[in-house]
Amino acid sequence: MSDILNVEDNENEKVIGGLLSLEELDNFQYVRAEFTTPFFKPKVTLEYKDMRFSSSCVRLFPESEHIQLLADPIKNRLLAWPCSVHAKDSIKWSRLVTGKPTTRNIRARMLCAKIFKMMNWNMYHRYKVMAVYQEINDVKFVVFNLNECEMYVVDETPSKDGVIRLKRKKMYPVDWENSFGTPYAEHKLTYETDINVMHLLSNTLDSDDNEKSTLEPRVPTSKEIITSQYYIPDELEEGGGNK
Repeated sequence: MSDILNVEDNENEKVIGGLLSLEELDNFQYVRAEFTTPFFKPKVTLEYKDMRFSSSCVRLFPESEHIQLLADPIKNRLLAWPCSVHAKDSIKWSRLVTGKPTTRNIRARMLCAKIFKMMNWNMYHRYKVMAVYQEINDVKFVVFNLNECEMYVVDETPSKDGVIRLKRKKMYPVDWENSFGTPYAEHKLTYETDINVMHLLSNTLDSDDNEKSTLEPRVPTSKEIITSQYYIPDELEEGGGNK
C-alpha cells in the first residue's frame, strides 16, 4: 500500500496529461462517428423515393425480417423495432440469404416524401443517418435522429482521361464545423428516447408507378440545399484544402 500514490497526501504531485477528476469530462466532446469511416455502423440511407437500412443495421434484429417504423415529428426522429410479418404496418426491411439477414431496397415514395417535407430536404440528394441502438424495459429498437445526417450531392467530376463521371460529394451540417461532437454532459440526454411519445407512420402507397427517378448532376445553390446549411470540410476538398 505504501507504493500507491495518494494525491490528497501529496499536494505537490501533479497529473501530467491525465485527469485530476471526472469533473473535467465536462470539457470533453464525444467525437462523432461520422468523422471517422463508419462503414460498419448501422445507418439508414434516404432518397426521395427509397430508403435502405445498412447490413449492420438489419443484423441487429436477425430474428426478424420485418419492422414497424415510428416517427417523432417533434424531435425529427425515426424509430424502428422488429415485428412479425402479420403485424399492422409491418415493413420488410431485410431478406435471408444463406440464413443471414441481408439489406434490401425499400420502395417508400409516400414515406420518403413526408420525411423530406418535414426536414425541408432537397429531393435530388441522398441523406445518411446513423442509428442509435437502445433497450428499454426489454424493448429493443434503433433510433435515427434526422437532424444529424450527412448529405450526398451528385456532382460532375472530370477524370484524368477527360471523361466526366458522376460522383456523390459528402457534406456535413454547418453546426458540426466548429466542434467534434456532443458535449459529454449532454450526450446521454441528447440520445435518450421516450418510446411513449413516438407516433406511428404507415408505409403505404397505392400506386403502380415504378418509374426510376433521375438524379441531376449539379451542385445546389445555398437556398436549395436545406434549412440547416451544410459544408464540405477543407481537408476533403481535392488537393487537401490548399488554397
